Amino acid sequence: DNGAGKTTLLRVLSGLLAPTSGEIRLHGAPLRLADLSPQVALLSHQGGLKHDLTALENLRFAAGLHGQRKGISPHSALAAVGLDGYGEVLVRQLSAGQKKRVALARVLLAPVGLWLLDEPYANLDRGGIELVNRLLERHAHDGGAALITSHGAYAYTSGTPRRIALRAQAGTGAAR
Repeated sequence: DNGAGKTTLLRVLSGLLAPTSGEIRLHGAPLRLADLSPQVALLSHQGGLKHDLTALENLRFAAGLHGQRKGISPHSALAAVGLDGYGEVLVRQLSAGQKKRVALARVLLAPVGLWLLDEPYANLDRGGIELVNRLLERHAHDGGAALITSHGAYAYTSGTPRRIALRAQAGTGAAR
């Protein structure tokens, strides 16, 4: 549902937003968000990219801030998302789908086990959707996990994802 709190949940889990009340529990114990946030990579629906930088500059900037997964470079991350040769293009000159791919490359670079993906299939064509699925499969194969938000049925077709429905409570602006 729109307004159910999907994006807010990811922002809280990533440490970008403090919860106004309540707590998050994992295996029955309160989860300290300060401990979790360095272990996650967020793909927001805005992409988190600087539009006046090139695709490579964005990835180098992110790697400088958050570190970089062993065995992958900004160049190889771009190649992995099908944007080899786009490294020197300003992000503002890319299509919406290409921007999403650069944002996915940023997530690939992050040395973390948990990906928080807000609407990862939005603005992607069939090839882009298949790419996201392949990246998710590889991440899971390597021991990683992903929390994905979607407005409806999403295109992930491999494995056995667990679905959680968030619904807005009428008149409260809160999710349940």
